[in-house]
Amino acid sequence: MQTLCSTSNIIGILDKRYNLLERLDYGATSNVYKVLDTETNEIKVAKVFSEDKSNEFEKELNIIKSVSDLPYVIKFYTYGEGHLVIEETAFKRKYIILEYAKGSLFKFIGTLKEGFSENTCKYIFNQLILAIKYMHEKGICHRDLKLENTLLVGNDFSFRLCDFGLSISFLDINNQKIKLSGAAGSPYHYAPEILSGRKYDGERVDIFCAGICLICLVTGKFGFVEASRNDELYKLIMRKKYNDYWDIIDSNKKLSQSFKELFVKMVAYRPDNRPTIEEILNSEWLSVIKNANEEELNILKNGMINELNKINI
Repeated sequence: MQTLCSTSNIIGILDKRYNLLERLDYGATSNVYKVLDTETNEIKVAKVFSEDKSNEFEKELNIIKSVSDLPYVIKFYTYGEGHLVIEETAFKRKYIILEYAKGSLFKFIGTLKEGFSENTCKYIFNQLILAIKYMHEKGICHRDLKLENTLLVGNDFSFRLCDFGLSISFLDINNQKIKLSGAAGSPYHYAPEILSGRKYDGERVDIFCAGICLICLVTGKFGFVEASRNDELYKLIMRKKYNDYWDIIDSNKKLSQSFKELFVKMVAYRPDNRPTIEEILNSEWLSVIKNANEEELNILKNGMINELNKINI
């Protein structure tokens, strides 16, 4: 993306090359900035790591290098270490340069009282599942799937998965699948096995989190607060009282049965009861995507573009 930039908009300079235009996000390990690459005159994103977070930088860099060539994953440009100059104070920092996006799906849907139309949700969600599929085929689970980490790029709102700070390989040195441990993810997205402190299957945790993304896309809300028996809504799912659950969540009876069936399977309490990636892609709810020809896919895509263009973020 090429652009012109007034110097009055610059809040800092990174490594004598990247003009900082805006801080987009911040966390315990890094700050994320919208930047102008002065060598290419393109808008990009710089993820700048805190001084004491070298291990996190190396870990995330290695993951990004291994997945950046995959479809539906944020584009990686380069990395480095240089001075971050803000208000005439210089700090030496490690950084990663990434593709710039219009915004996260969380930001888009946050402006709506309800979710997107089901066809738009299907088009977007299918791409999310494909991104997860390609990562899993590389032996890597994301472990922090949420709408904040799904981006839309360009005028056609191309889908991108991002933020691999918690991503990890679920294969050992012999390429054998292993159980993982330790907290991963974000509130509202923790799988039951994470909450209980058990070792877990990283692929199945990703599927659970994708289920939370799914209901947020369709309804604009989380399906429950916590995936435990302490949560009255999730307890209905645990006990398979699905009609009671949907009487609360879908009191206006707007949601399709095929969506409801897919969602409750993806957030099942027992990981083994959750569908595989292939089962999700072949589900009845996504059949309109799977069975579509090129012309029909373009109609769905253009419908999504028209819907998103109406949202002001």
